[in-house]
Amino acid sequence: AVGEVLAAALAPRQPHLHPALVRSACLLHDIVRTQPGHASLAERLLANLGLPRLGNLVGQHMAMDPDRSLLPGITEVELVYLADKLVAEEEVVGLDGREARALEKTRAWEEATPAVVERIGERMNAARRIAAKVESVLGYPLDKLLAEITIPPVPLR
Repeated sequence: AVGEVLAAALAPRQPHLHPALVRSACLLHDIVRTQPGHASLAERLLANLGLPRLGNLVGQHMAMDPDRSLLPGITEVELVYLADKLVAEEEVVGLDGREARALEKTRAWEEATPAVVERIGERMNAARRIAAKVESVLGYPLDKLLAEITIPPVPLR
C-alpha cells in the first residue's frame, strides 16, 4: 500500500512510474525473506517466472547504489526501497522508527557490530535521500502522505 500510494502521488509529475508495478514489487519483495540472500533469490525466482522487470525491483530492495539517489527523477526501484524502509511488518513507522527497530533487533540478536550498525545507517541514509526527492517533487512532507495510509490486514489461511 505504501509503495503504491507513493507512486500514485508522484505519477502526475513522474509519468514513467507504474503504481501497480510498485505495489506488486512491494507485496513480493520479501517472498523468500527467510532465505540467505533473499533479495537476489526473489529476483531470480520472478525472472524465471517471466517477470524480469518485477524481479529487478524486488532484487534491489535491500541495497541501494548511493549515487542513484543523487540522480534526477524518481524510479520505481527507489520507491520500493523507500517503502520497505518506511514499514515494519504491517505498520507504517517512518524512517526514524524503522531505523530504531533495526538497531534494536540487531542488539537483541547480539549482531550489533560496528559494520552492521554502519550498514543500517547507510541504508537509512539512502532512504532519507530518496524521501527528500519525493518531498521535493510532491511539494509537501512525506509524513502528510503517510498519515493517510492504512495497510490492510493480510488474511491468514
